[in-house]
Amino acid sequence: MPFIAVDDGVLYYVEAGRGRPVVLVHGLACGWRLWRSQLRALSRGFRVVAYDQRGHGLSTAPAEAGAYGEDRLADDLAGLIRGLGLAPAAVVGLSMGGGAALNLALRHPGLVAALVLAGTGSGSDDVEAARERALAWAAAARSGGTAAFAACMLASASVAAYVADGGPRARRHMRLLIGRHPAHGLAQITAEVLGRRRSLYARRAALARLATPTLVMCGTRDAHCRKPSAFLADILPDAELAWLHGVGHMSCLEAPRAFNAAVLAFLERRLGASHGQAAERSADRRVMQQPFECVA
Repeated sequence: MPFIAVDDGVLYYVEAGRGRPVVLVHGLACGWRLWRSQLRALSRGFRVVAYDQRGHGLSTAPAEAGAYGEDRLADDLAGLIRGLGLAPAAVVGLSMGGGAALNLALRHPGLVAALVLAGTGSGSDDVEAARERALAWAAAARSGGTAAFAACMLASASVAAYVADGGPRARRHMRLLIGRHPAHGLAQITAEVLGRRRSLYARRAALARLATPTLVMCGTRDAHCRKPSAFLADILPDAELAWLHGVGHMSCLEAPRAFNAAVLAFLERRLGASHGQAAERSADRRVMQQPFECVA
């Protein structure tokens, strides 16, 4: 099995394709399997690596709270990129993975060639309410295991559009994704990352200096991330904004063709494609580049 060593453990990863490197960073409780469609599509022209963040899958899942945190996730990602010789890499992150990708670019800018931030609203909610929700989910994982944690996620706004549109099949898929991770890892990463994350709005100065080419993506049904996505696209000096029409928070699952087309077009425009991508470059009607009225 492919593992890469980080400071206090290992990260499990998979890779496909050849060319300029692209790293995929999953959201909470999803693991590398979140990216199956993107691995297939992007690997036709790029070297694509997806991995399990700490606390997930086969990667290190320390028991102690001090082994988790926003900066730790970013430094893990830096270790992966350095260890596999990927620098500078394009980094694509969804949700919590977008937060890790953004923090990586702020902490280790030389490792990042381009960013894709999908459904990234780190710290955009009321800080205390977000912390209380994260601690409740962590407590559920500790007392009831991954099944209890899955119940919390399935009742949340994060997956609401996916399960509403996908029905029982989408619910089964989410339970399968979540069930692959150790309960104690989910508890710790939820409490120590989501429960303590910094607000985007408190980082204006650092964000305004980040010159990395960035694609900000958000579904029009992703209520929690619409406003912070517009904020990111406005404050980052070299950012583009793409709205996925009729899509919720789990955009890479809900609308994989639209998601892949937008990412490929951005990467080819900013990095250049290694191989022909004509089929994937075709425009998808779900992708809108024009501004969208944000709901506060």
